[in-house]
Amino acid sequence: MSLSPHESQHSMRRLTAGVLSLSGFLVAILSGLHAGNPTGSVIVTAMVCMVVCHIAGSLLGLVLENVLTEHRRTLTIDEMHESPVETGIEVGEFIESDQASDTDQTDPVKAAA
Repeated sequence: MSLSPHESQHSMRRLTAGVLSLSGFLVAILSGLHAGNPTGSVIVTAMVCMVVCHIAGSLLGLVLENVLTEHRRTLTIDEMHESPVETGIEVGEFIESDQASDTDQTDPVKAAA
C-alpha cells in the first residue's frame, strides 16, 4: 500500500499527535497515582493533559511536515542544477565569460605546463 506525499504528511501529523497525547496521558496517570491523588482527579487531569498534548503534537507534526516538504523541495531543485562534473569543468579551470575584465586571468592548468 503506497501513500501519496499528501497522505503521508497528514499521517505524520496524526502519528505525532497520537504518540504525544498518549505519552502525556500515561505520564499524568502514573504521576498522579504515585503522588497519592484521588483516582477521579488523576483521570480528569490525565484527560486534560491528553487533549493539550494532542494539540501540541498536531502543531509539532505540522512543523515537521513543513520542514520535510521544504527539504524535499530543495532536493528537487538541487537535482535540476547541473553539477560541475556533468559539464566537464576541471578543478582549477576558469570559465571564460563574454564580458571583458580589467584583470588578467590566466588558466592555472595552462600556466603550469
